[in-house]
Amino acid sequence: MEKRQQQLLDKIADYRRFALALLILGSYLYLGSIINVYLEPSDKANILFALTGGCVVTAILIWFAIKRWQKKLES
Repeated sequence: MEKRQQQLLDKIADYRRFALALLILGSYLYLGSIINVYLEPSDKANILFALTGGCVVTAILIWFAIKRWQKKLES
């Protein structure tokens, strides 16, 4: 049982890092889309906004999975 708990803790740590990386990527994409829209107008701004939203939504879903695993460890 101890090995399984340690594997779950390692998984939680990895997913936290991945969620943080997605949020950082999302913020860079958002800043890039703002620059793209206001300083140099382009028709491809919608793609950047969609990628930003996708990164943030994925990070939120990962965060919910982490919370579920933490509850599983506590019980």
